[in-house]
Amino acid sequence: MSDFGYYLYGFFKEGEKPLSLFIGMDGINQLEVVSLDDSTSLSCVVSKVPLDEFGEGKLQENLQDIKWLEKYVRAYDEITHKLFSQTTFIPIRFGTIYLTKERVKEGIKVYKDQVLQLVETLNGKIELGVKFYIDRKKLQDKLLTIDSGVQDLHIKIQGESPGKAHFLKKKLETLSDEKVETWISDVSQLLTESLKGISSNIQLLNLQPKEGANKMFLNIACLLSSSKLEWFKEMVKNLISQEKLDCIECEITGPWPPYSFVKLENQELGKESSHA
Repeated sequence: MSDFGYYLYGFFKEGEKPLSLFIGMDGINQLEVVSLDDSTSLSCVVSKVPLDEFGEGKLQENLQDIKWLEKYVRAYDEITHKLFSQTTFIPIRFGTIYLTKERVKEGIKVYKDQVLQLVETLNGKIELGVKFYIDRKKLQDKLLTIDSGVQDLHIKIQGESPGKAHFLKKKLETLSDEKVETWISDVSQLLTESLKGISSNIQLLNLQPKEGANKMFLNIACLLSSSKLEWFKEMVKNLISQEKLDCIECEITGPWPPYSFVKLENQELGKESSHA
């Protein structure tokens, strides 16, 4: 068995840009183009990588090494961004390795119809990350002015004995937490539907930790035309302003290649796969 494999970045159609644009770019290692050599002109971009780092067992071990991961994920991100800026590039999730070029070509054949559909769907599109954070203390204070149940209990505490006031404060904390969760749920639905209305497509993503008082409560990837970038940002700003969501912080990241909207199903195995 060879000591090297092929790291797959993603797919593109050769007719969209000259192949020379890709030659000489350095990703994890120097890039190579592998073509299917049929009427579809479908190709993929790979780097030759050592299996003592990227082989099946070693790769899983290295994915737990933060320094190793940062180094190679950074290289992967840089090259996918460069390729994405040159053509309609369909990125594949980090860590997709083939043992030989023949296996790479087999992979292209497996995904050919799906990739061609994605090339059409994602042409001219970008991905933006839209993250919403809640200032929980600010929201709890806001509930004292807008929620009658919280208001009444807060007022009642003022005239009670220390012992009973302590009990009612615990009750108020529980009620306040319940109201906050209900409010977050309602606002999440409102924001999700609103973003769906101004995007070509959306994907709900996992929440991410953040240092500080504000906690993320909604993380959405939005797909839209690159020409609508500034319009989209203004629409989100207006949305928060109109709904008077003053206890919410919004962060928009990107534009990115449309990572969240590339889901390939391995038709031979009948299940989603990003490794071969």
